[in-house]
Amino acid sequence: MMDRIVDSKAGMSAEPTREPSFDHRLLRGGRMTKWKGEAASYAPNLARLASTAAPVLRGALVSAALLAGLGAVPAGAADLYWDVNGTAVGLGGTGAWNTTSLLWNPSSDGVTGPMASWNNAAVGGDNAFFNGTAGTVTLAGPMTAHNLTFGVAGYTIAGSTLTLTGTTPTISTAGTTTISSVIAGSGFTKVGAGGLTLTGANTFIGDITVSAGGLGLASDASLGAAGNGVSLANGTSISSTSALAASRVITIVSGRAVASSGALTARFTGAGGLQVLGTISNDANDYTGQTVFGQGTNGFTSVADLGFASSLGAPTDAASGTITVSAGGGVSGNLVYSGDGDSSNRNWSFNNTSSGGNYLQNAGTGTLTLTGGILAGGAYGLTMNFSAASGDMDLLGVISSSAARAIAFTGNAGRIITVGNANTYTGPTT
Repeated sequence: MMDRIVDSKAGMSAEPTREPSFDHRLLRGGRMTKWKGEAASYAPNLARLASTAAPVLRGALVSAALLAGLGAVPAGAADLYWDVNGTAVGLGGTGAWNTTSLLWNPSSDGVTGPMASWNNAAVGGDNAFFNGTAGTVTLAGPMTAHNLTFGVAGYTIAGSTLTLTGTTPTISTAGTTTISSVIAGSGFTKVGAGGLTLTGANTFIGDITVSAGGLGLASDASLGAAGNGVSLANGTSISSTSALAASRVITIVSGRAVASSGALTARFTGAGGLQVLGTISNDANDYTGQTVFGQGTNGFTSVADLGFASSLGAPTDAASGTITVSAGGGVSGNLVYSGDGDSSNRNWSFNNTSSGGNYLQNAGTGTLTLTGGILAGGAYGLTMNFSAASGDMDLLGVISSSAARAIAFTGNAGRIITVGNANTYTGPTT
């Protein structure tokens, strides 16, 4: 049984004493409040321990524990719903987002209340929900938030700077949502089936993970710091009004993502494949999944043998390396090469519709040499055209067809198309 306690600060020994419970003593310099019948101006767990009648030490150790317990506890994150009409029926609307107006409802029903103003100082950031009637929400000053959830299409966030804070912020969209405010803070995860369009010259630092839906950009600056990357999950998409930087890295995590317009200048990498809508032009692309071109006329700037980087990636097996040109919506797929001369052993597959054939055109400055097989596919016997517009073509692989499709070889003056191997297509040659 312990018979004495040494106070190391005072250098004296003291007999153990029992302190009265906190219900019966006054703490100097503190304010007493009640928690389940016990005085507690600090964390409830500490109050329960301290209010027992166990032997305790007087002096420095007790003072330190009490000071820690009496510290202020900041408000945690809350879920708040944008609600410009207060507790009247309905959520959402157009208005100014600030830190003074009572425009936020803690209840998703839009009527319960009580209404609150936005708290920029919430630890980890409060979560903002935008439901009901879509509108333009204009930031009257800098705002800080954690997660943003847009439950309906049509919202626009405009005005001052929006800072994303807390652990792994998310932006969820059910439909098309636009953020024109400058986004600062950290990167985020895009979730929800809808599209998110960023138009500001953003300053956030950190990657964007697109887990669902689409990401639209006004320019490379919309992606924040130059070192920020983008990760695309299967079935997601990315587009940009103007060209992204060639150094901007977009990782296709798995499956197949869709890229269009200005996004096709970025560097694509990863284990997934890509559906291309436009001209893909970064010759350092090394993604290893399959490349599929959408219907209409699209293009590429380089192609290489399996396993080597090119604008069409660097797949390592024949199936992933087969370049497919799709058809759909009554529109056949056409493909234009605009490089300075390339050679590839990869295979090609062209599909058509009842409304038209396909063509592969060399509009570049050098010879395009293809040693892999070329399939003129589709169920319709319409012409597959190989065109040497400004560069020559060497078609040295087997040209085959899935229907009696005519195969045409055309070119401008002075251009040469060389056809080799024992081709197996069954339609006429023109």
